[in-house]
Amino acid sequence: MTDIVDSTKLAARVGDARWRELLDEHDAVVRAQLGRERGRLIDTTGDGAIATFDSPARAIRCACAIRDALLPFGIDMRAGLHTGEIDITDGSPRGIALHIASRIVDLAQASEVLVSQTVKDLVTGAKLSFRTRGTHSLRGVPGKWHLYALSEPGRREPRKPPAKPRGISLLIVDDHPIWRQSLRQVIEVKKAGAVLGEASDGGEAIELARRLKPEVVVMDMDLPKTNGIEATKEILNAQPDVKVLFLSASDTREKVLDAVEAGASGYLLKTAEPDEIVDAVRRIHAGEAVFAPSLAGAVLDEFRRLSAGGPRKRKPIDALSARETEVLKLMAEGRSNQAISDHLHLARKTVEAPDDHRRVLAVVTYLRSV
Repeated sequence: MTDIVDSTKLAARVGDARWRELLDEHDAVVRAQLGRERGRLIDTTGDGAIATFDSPARAIRCACAIRDALLPFGIDMRAGLHTGEIDITDGSPRGIALHIASRIVDLAQASEVLVSQTVKDLVTGAKLSFRTRGTHSLRGVPGKWHLYALSEPGRREPRKPPAKPRGISLLIVDDHPIWRQSLRQVIEVKKAGAVLGEASDGGEAIELARRLKPEVVVMDMDLPKTNGIEATKEILNAQPDVKVLFLSASDTREKVLDAVEAGASGYLLKTAEPDEIVDAVRRIHAGEAVFAPSLAGAVLDEFRRLSAGGPRKRKPIDALSARETEVLKLMAEGRSNQAISDHLHLARKTVEAPDDHRRVLAVVTYLRSV
């Protein structure tokens, strides 16, 4: 019998849509590994599975394989094994052996394969080693029961998740599951941060941001129910310190400006390279502004037009000093705060505004003034 560790907490952390996807991944992994070890799935428990085998050694190997295959999805599993007879009536398994297995899995730690002494004795000679987990009373079962955990040299037992995510904490918001999974892999493989959860629509994003309190939200523009612009406004209204990076298929100037006016700190296209996305996450987390090349091009084109001279109406950009305008121009070229300070021979803190978002709003003011 298998069980997903802290399934309720995991479901609350990732949201309903992602939780359903994880359960589908779980079920697919279970079926695949059962097929390899000639196991038979006889029932599911919502966040676990009940299976029978023609050999206890096969059952142990299958439990380990399922556990290891689920780890990349962020699913921690435990298993409890016992040998005995069961009856299947009207498609439902029954019997004291099933009851005992259920009590054993309840005592298993995260990532642990816990077995009864009956199972341990039956696999003697199968080159499996165990460590004692002591003697226990199993609720509803007479007597004392000796339990043993599978010992796996070279593997940390049990695997305990860190109390606090390392690096930048992120929330991914997109209505396409494959894109969310790909983005999660990019962020985690590149060690850019820890993905706390995923949302498939704006309303879910608002709720998860409130609950998980990520440092960075990677947001899609076109979302069902509540779009990315409105979701960003709601999130930043409740949590002003959160940084929002838009990843969108659209590079139109209006979309970019709408995103930034909503409070976003950056805007990239979905065609961006993985390293570009990772760099953008790190830079907006550090308080910089990051834009798609198409926006930088629009800014530079306007600078060139204005530099040609000729009469024009006074615009909000005129309120900026010569130095601020120069900083704005370099920012539009995509340069980092450090690169700008080096180019102008300024201290970095001079380039960085007290309010991280001020430089971004300066770009919006400039473009809106056209």
